[in-house]
Amino acid sequence: MNVISHLHSSSFHLQSSRQVERFVEIFMQTLIKQKGERKQF
Repeated sequence: MNVISHLHSSSFHLQSSRQVERFVEIFMQTLIKQKGERKQF
């Protein structure tokens, strides 16, 4: 089972913002890749 934690960070902390943006970018790329690899049965 996946566990998702809700974390809060300062809106003005650039390092946190960059980390989040990078995570979202990788996550979206992974979703797009998985969707493209899914086979129709």
